[in-house]
Amino acid sequence: HHARHLEEGSLRSIVWKGYKSHFQSFGNLSKPTSVSHCPQMTQTPVKQHHAPKIRYTKQLSGGMKISVWKDDLTTHKVDAVVNTANEQLQHGGLALALSRAGGPEIQQMSDHYIQTNRRVHTGDAIVTTAGKLPCKMIIHAVGPPVPKNPSAKDVSAAKPFLESVIWKILTLAQYNNLQSVAIPAISSGLYNFPRHICADIIVNTVKSFSDKQHPQSTSLEVRLVNNDDPSVREMLRACQQLLGPSGTMQKQTIVSTKSA
Repeated sequence: HHARHLEEGSLRSIVWKGYKSHFQSFGNLSKPTSVSHCPQMTQTPVKQHHAPKIRYTKQLSGGMKISVWKDDLTTHKVDAVVNTANEQLQHGGLALALSRAGGPEIQQMSDHYIQTNRRVHTGDAIVTTAGKLPCKMIIHAVGPPVPKNPSAKDVSAAKPFLESVIWKILTLAQYNNLQSVAIPAISSGLYNFPRHICADIIVNTVKSFSDKQHPQSTSLEVRLVNNDDPSVREMLRACQQLLGPSGTMQKQTIVSTKSA
């Protein structure tokens, strides 16, 4: 079944120009099933998991919403999770954790994409199904690497690529009519991008994307989800500094507001 969809070009590269026509070739990925229909991780041992904690939420223009969470992306219940991928889609770190939790299908589809397209360019993103993860799809996003202890010039050169990949993630989420997407601190781990600058770029890009939407044209919630306290703190700081204090939190979306 999966092979047939792959042969039909379900993982064809999406490019900025004319991405809509390319995306139609994704077949059933362009019309994902509801989260409730996704296979659950019943065949793997259940590890101890702390309840997700929401730290910030804010309504943006155009109907979008941004929120900051501390949670494990492999179990976070959302329409799409973003995987911090490399150009060859060989999954390690967070990507490996997502791949293992989702089952072998994720790496198999990634390998097929690379065999066909050679690589995913830095600053770009593609979509695959989510396997056993509790979501509709995975957005594999390739952020820019910088050297350890990068100079201001290194960071400045990489910044447009980080902005590009965030914009692409939001474009894919909106095109697929997703209600929510979970984005980690892309490039800030193994790729050495300074965490505080990463947070500022992500928040500013989400705001810029939202500002360009027609009022109430989308109900997309962008969740900045990380499981380590330093990243959560920086995302919270960036939102508070760039967007203002947290807005009114809807009771049904709050799991816990206690500090970890």
